[in-house]
Amino acid sequence: MSGSHDPFRSDRHIREVEERVTQQRALVHRLIVKGTPTQAAEDQLRQLQQTLSRAKEHHRHDRAREVQRKMRDHRSR
Repeated sequence: MSGSHDPFRSDRHIREVEERVTQQRALVHRLIVKGTPTQAAEDQLRQLQQTLSRAKEHHRHDRAREVQRKMRDHRSR
């Protein structure tokens, strides 16, 4: 990824996906309480959870690269 990475955009994306996971969990719970089939909703929840996990991992890697870059820049002064 280039130097144009925006950590605020990444943070916002993670918060949005977290909110979608919360909403989907609530939907699955409502469906269970009603006795309605939940397979499709559970599948969607799993996909959202995987998306969230990948976004968080990507964010951690970006931050680690940024720290390493700053350390290199500082040493080269």
